[in-house]
Amino acid sequence: FFFFFFFFFQAEDGIRDFCLSRGLGDVYKRQIYYFLPLSLLAMNLQLMLWIMLSILLAIIAGLIMISLNITHLMEKLFVYVFLFYETAAMKFLVLKNMIAHKLRNRRTVIIYALSLGFLLFAVVGYTMELRNTQMTILSQHASYIEIRWPYTNSKYTSALMLESHLLNELKEEVEDFTWMTMYLSRHDHKRFKDVTATDYGRQVSMSMAVLAFSPNFFDVANNNFFESYSVNKTSGLDLAEQLYTPRGSQGVGVGAFIERELGVNVKDPKSTFLFSYEKDHTNLLFDSRALFMLKSCPGMTMGSLTYMGLLTQEAVMSIPLYMKISNTTSMTMLSWNTLSIKLKSNDMAVYDKVYDSLVNATRRISESVNVWSYSKSVDQIDNVKNLLDIIFIVIIILFMFLSFFSLSSSMTANILEQAKEIAIVRSVGLSRCRTVFMHVYEAFVLVLTGSITGAIIGMLIGYTLCMQRMLYTSIPLHFQFPLIHLVTMVATSIVCAVLSTVSPSLYLLKKPIAELART
Repeated sequence: FFFFFFFFFQAEDGIRDFCLSRGLGDVYKRQIYYFLPLSLLAMNLQLMLWIMLSILLAIIAGLIMISLNITHLMEKLFVYVFLFYETAAMKFLVLKNMIAHKLRNRRTVIIYALSLGFLLFAVVGYTMELRNTQMTILSQHASYIEIRWPYTNSKYTSALMLESHLLNELKEEVEDFTWMTMYLSRHDHKRFKDVTATDYGRQVSMSMAVLAFSPNFFDVANNNFFESYSVNKTSGLDLAEQLYTPRGSQGVGVGAFIERELGVNVKDPKSTFLFSYEKDHTNLLFDSRALFMLKSCPGMTMGSLTYMGLLTQEAVMSIPLYMKISNTTSMTMLSWNTLSIKLKSNDMAVYDKVYDSLVNATRRISESVNVWSYSKSVDQIDNVKNLLDIIFIVIIILFMFLSFFSLSSSMTANILEQAKEIAIVRSVGLSRCRTVFMHVYEAFVLVLTGSITGAIIGMLIGYTLCMQRMLYTSIPLHFQFPLIHLVTMVATSIVCAVLSTVSPSLYLLKKPIAELART
């Protein structure tokens, strides 16, 4: 049994003997073991992309070949789903016709599945990519509406004016708001340099961006991007509120990477690390403990990956601790960076009203203060998506009509060789109209089977690749079902079915039953 199993899979891989490799196995071997390393060594990006594209096409084609084993089950399913209104006799005739023409119809199924499989892969790919772009933009901001100050003009007086505007002019729309300071390295005319987190042996050192926020930060922030890694739940307080407790006055919130890099444990009060920074050409150190660790945080760069030190992670602390470290004696001397706003309503009209009001208010303060709104920033992306949807709908229709010639030849051959069977069903009482409908149903189920098979495989591969990317970006993505494209496929399938069967069916049905029986 093992001997048979071994040689069976050798044959499936295109390997027929121990000395010579041929077929698909040889193509795969040359691409993976020769051309791919060659492209990496030669830094030939074009060759690498061609190899990846060919592998992708091979995956789609291979899955379609495997799906041919369940084609009959899908045809049976579509007959009972889409022809639910028909009689049992008509469903029976359609299924028997599809079994009789299975070998000839397989070519048509493959053509439709291959073309639409790649197209739906592209549809899912660009949809998820645009969605990823939108979520990336949103993840860089703590809320859907924010006001940001430039590094050179973050005056406390302008912050008070905007806060007064929110409390008085927009109190009916605004539910809450929160503040974030500048990075420590940009505070006080950039007097703080080389802010790093290190262990006591100074063996491991990582660049850090230190800032502070209000105790209500997580009440205002978009928690879709919040994922905790290690937290202390004994106090019953919110994570931002824990920073303002006696224990929090000695701790900071950091990304999950610090546990691996510095061996810090949140639940061990004796587990600490060092913050190192330079101020006025003097190196300073202070002890700190990790109050909580996060895998992701809205508006901040926190996670478990440092990408070989190329990514600067952020650390958050309370405003009093931030003032103590920066030797700031008054709130009026702090440099504010972001004012994040949470609205009571999710209505886009309310967001536009608040945005316009804030723009007018900031113009009276300073032209350099920037008001950011998620709805305004993604309008262009939505327009691009709508345009691509229209383009791909047109391409799907064109591809289905190009594949129509294969369907037409198959259905014409099927109908002409069924002349005697048509004579029999006509002699037992089946009308001409019902006979035409029988062939239209067969063509419709055939086209729909190939189209849906390719669509499922294309969507599956596209979504899998996007999920792999999500593991590295830590940005949540939700699968958007391409409903409008599938509706287009079903509608086009009906048109193709009618055009491919009506003419040959009427050609035979014009003849008398006796003449059909002698054909």
